[in-house]
Amino acid sequence: MELVRDMPNVENIYAALVDYRTAVQRVTKTYTSRVMNLEDFLQQSSAELDSRTRVSHAFQIARQIESLKSKWLSSAFDDGVSEALADWVAKGLLIPITAQDCKSLGPMQYEREQALDFYRRGGPRNKGLFYRVVLDEPSASHGVAVLFGSKRIHIGLFPIKVADGVVGLVDSRIDDFAIFIASQRYYFEHHPGINTVFPGQGFVSWSETLDEEIDELANFESSRTKDVIRGLVDHALKQTKGQR
Repeated sequence: MELVRDMPNVENIYAALVDYRTAVQRVTKTYTSRVMNLEDFLQQSSAELDSRTRVSHAFQIARQIESLKSKWLSSAFDDGVSEALADWVAKGLLIPITAQDCKSLGPMQYEREQALDFYRRGGPRNKGLFYRVVLDEPSASHGVAVLFGSKRIHIGLFPIKVADGVVGLVDSRIDDFAIFIASQRYYFEHHPGINTVFPGQGFVSWSETLDEEIDELANFESSRTKDVIRGLVDHALKQTKGQR
């Protein structure tokens, strides 16, 4: 609700949503269901908003929703991921992998604000942010990837080797695994779709459709997405520490 209130020129939309919430609270006193059907809401009238105005506001929201989704996706990739990992980067435990560091990942490197075009026809696909886990012996390590394909977001690991600062991909597969975050189990596995475009065969990831995850990205700081990213890095650091 706060996100809508902060949008420019949408005072009427905010009022409509407040009215919707109030109507739901009133209806739940007499009905079992705690959710009012959208069509029922649009067809109702109140002292503040008649049905015709509600329908008009609904179409305003529909016209803006894809630009909002693009903004949320872009914000997560422009700043959210790097801020979530900043403490490990500052300690030297993670190092960003750039296009100069790894030519194989060059075509997949995300560029700032690139996600703003995701929902447009022909928008960017298969773009991500990449980091390497730092070891005392860096000849073999893991890379961390946060990326979006054509329909899904992926958070995962891939095997790498490092020589003279150059990152190479290892053509071997990491075994599937699961981690617990706040009593919830998250599975990291091989996904045929993204692995047809990801260099090498070793990438394993937790994945969710962007349609399902976009509400999390809207509030990235307190999102499941951030928790999964940090949980994965913590897992990777513990695994590599055990191998030293």
